[in-house]
Amino acid sequence: MLPRINEILAIEFPKVKTRWNNHEVRWVNFSKILTDSDLKTVGNFSKLLNKEIFSQVKTDGRTLFWDKMASIQDYDGTIKLAPLDFCPDVLYQNSELEV
Repeated sequence: MLPRINEILAIEFPKVKTRWNNHEVRWVNFSKILTDSDLKTVGNFSKLLNKEIFSQVKTDGRTLFWDKMASIQDYDGTIKLAPLDFCPDVLYQNSELEV
């Protein structure tokens, strides 16, 4: 079974406490994710360093996302707002099991 996020239990910037479909409760630390990569310098990802924006995190039963934080070009060429999300496998690998 692939690990997926079922529920957000708490938000403590820059961490999100999550319940996974394997029944584990894990803390996802975005400080680690953003500093271990170049994401902190990419426009939309850098917005997650703002506590107010970070606290707007949601789950869709699969991963964590921030609504209307990214933009995509549609087939007709128009630019539309889209959710900013992370691969749930990356989140799982960068999370710590709560004991």
